[in-house]
Amino acid sequence: MSQERPRPLDYFRAIFLHVPDHVDWISWGGRALLLFGLLLWSFAFWGHSVESNYVGASFLHRVNLVFHEAGHIIFMPFGRFMTVLGGSLFQVLTPLIV
Repeated sequence: MSQERPRPLDYFRAIFLHVPDHVDWISWGGRALLLFGLLLWSFAFWGHSVESNYVGASFLHRVNLVFHEAGHIIFMPFGRFMTVLGGSLFQVLTPLIV
């Protein structure tokens, strides 16, 4: 008799939606403050047009750019389509893998 594999949704819930029994108020407050700061920063991005290149002037753009360009190189052996797609694909997959 084989053991039943967990469903993908159950696995997702266990990894991303787990809430520990006790949460330190300093940790909770720090996370809430960070989330609020990121929310304000997001509104700043949304308030500018693409032509202004406001996002391109952000320090996080440079960090993201490294992974985007590396994706083109990494996916080169898989043909032209994957080379073009590889930049955005690697840019999105890197945080998910790490």
